[in-house]
Amino acid sequence: MFVPYSYSTIHELHRRIVYLEMRDRARMSEWLGLIAEFDDRRGHVRTDHSSTATWLAHECGIDSRTARDHVRVARRLRQSPIIADAFGEGRLSYAKVRALTRAAEGEDERTLLDVALVSTANQLELHVRQRRSAASADLDVANRGRAKRFVRTFWEEDGSLRFFGRLPADDGAAVLEALEAKAAHIHGENGDLCCPDGWRRPPIGARRADALVDLITGGGYQTTVVLHADLEALACTAPKDEPRAGEVLHLRDGPGIPSETARRLACDCKITTHRLDLGRSTRLVTPTLRRALEARDGRVCTMPGCERTHGLQAHHLHPWEHGGRTDLDNLRLFCPYHHHSLHEGGFTARRRRDGNLVIKDPRGRELWQIPTRASPPALAAAA
Repeated sequence: MFVPYSYSTIHELHRRIVYLEMRDRARMSEWLGLIAEFDDRRGHVRTDHSSTATWLAHECGIDSRTARDHVRVARRLRQSPIIADAFGEGRLSYAKVRALTRAAEGEDERTLLDVALVSTANQLELHVRQRRSAASADLDVANRGRAKRFVRTFWEEDGSLRFFGRLPADDGAAVLEALEAKAAHIHGENGDLCCPDGWRRPPIGARRADALVDLITGGGYQTTVVLHADLEALACTAPKDEPRAGEVLHLRDGPGIPSETARRLACDCKITTHRLDLGRSTRLVTPTLRRALEARDGRVCTMPGCERTHGLQAHHLHPWEHGGRTDLDNLRLFCPYHHHSLHEGGFTARRRRDGNLVIKDPRGRELWQIPTRASPPALAAAA
């Protein structure tokens, strides 16, 4: 049971906290030494565990990730006697030891120890990471790292966007610098600029999220967020918390949003009423008609089984050169490959009177019959 101690001064309390942490360093050093010995003698096999880490997690009640890290550190300390001795003498904290055990093979222990003794744990982590990067810094490694760049996104059930990714070192550094600078600009270095009395400063993750959005939407780079909505849905006569029957309110390729959120977006944006039937006045699809096509077809190739979403091209079902109209019901989106199949490959796509789309191969055999799709809402708001 934890029993709090009473100390007359902050200085005494400070000394006690530091003393207990220093004392635990020696215990931790011994504990890791025993784990290394257990691992060398393959004790986990005799106790019917798949690895030392799984045995440690089970027997000591710690999570598997922490257990794996402890085993890694214990193994590395066996190969680093100078660092192990300094740890046992209480000169290094476990956080610093963990950082040192991530150093590249062949690094001079005494040099690393000298750096560790005058650095904070965070500074030491950065030093070791930079040393490891420098040891492997060549063009091939950099190119391999760049080839692994990605950003993935998906919508949560509550309508929020979640994303994660990976960037090469230079791009990553630029993004971090921009986020930190913008977060400091928005929220102030210490929060005084945006947090009056009674307000709580947002956590660092929220501040960076604000910075990211501001960089994209307010940093001079023009972006467009397309909101599909019915005219009635933007009316302001209903209570804010009362949903309207039949409202159509959703972001392009995204989730539905509350009607009040849609009205906020519509306060300061370009609102365009679709003209979806251009007839014979033009062959080319206008941006407004293109957005309507994407809303109806889902920004994916119409050909069944094709999941391509980029580089889609608008195809006239009744060819323009044969009198076809540039109307929504005479257009479908196809990827370049399948668009080529329809023109040069002998495939055909025709709309029946019931609205269904029929696709046939060069021999005239019907391959697919695609049901008609509902038209998009009559209004699109771009914020």
